[in-house]
Amino acid sequence: MVPFDDLPVELTEAIIVNTPLRDLSSLSKTCKRIRAMALRTMFRRIDFQWNSNNSRGPPVTALLGSILENPDVGKNGMFEKALEECPREEEGKCDDRTAREGNLNAGIGVLISYCTRVESLSIDIELLMHNYRLPAMLRSTLYRYLDPEGIQFWFEKLHQVRITHTDAHHRTPRDHGRNEANYAENLSMPTQTYLSLFYLPNVRNLDMSFFPNVSISEDIQKDTLRHTVWSFPQAPLAFTLTTLRF
Repeated sequence: MVPFDDLPVELTEAIIVNTPLRDLSSLSKTCKRIRAMALRTMFRRIDFQWNSNNSRGPPVTALLGSILENPDVGKNGMFEKALEECPREEEGKCDDRTAREGNLNAGIGVLISYCTRVESLSIDIELLMHNYRLPAMLRSTLYRYLDPEGIQFWFEKLHQVRITHTDAHHRTPRDHGRNEANYAENLSMPTQTYLSLFYLPNVRNLDMSFFPNVSISEDIQKDTLRHTVWSFPQAPLAFTLTTLRF
């Protein structure tokens, strides 16, 4: 039997692409050659999940280490430096207590903005509700695309964004019917963040149907009666958008 490390590059890449991310992470630790190839695949998709009952956030230290180890999958900057270079919001600076303290909330937003090769991003609804730096980062970076002189490469490879709810995947069908409507009714929808996603330059698929039996479109319609519809004065073009689910 031929050792995995001795397989042709084409065959190795084919195996890596079809390997589940959890297994791929373990496989990447076996040798340098495999790790160099696996990192590119692992960074095509990043899922951030948030448990509101847990005081600790998701384990991002391994993600940070991989970025610093292989700059090609993201910008090569130390974490503290990345926080200092957090994109500006309109005319203000990224200067608040969370950023200065190096809080994990700020870190997650910076991480996503610095992973320039990400093609698919899944964001838990709990993360959007409890992390105000992430929506601020989205608005500030997307705002630069509206500036004729703003040249940047953030989100150019991001084709798919999904809003999810982790707990919804662990309930029984009976629990779904009983709890979804009540949860959604008391959920503060991050409407402005949703609308900001339409400004992504090359997005093809926006999936916000994290509860299959509950529609968020009514909440957006209600919210637009009180606020400006779009996040910026200029409406999004969304030429590449082909699939939209609410």
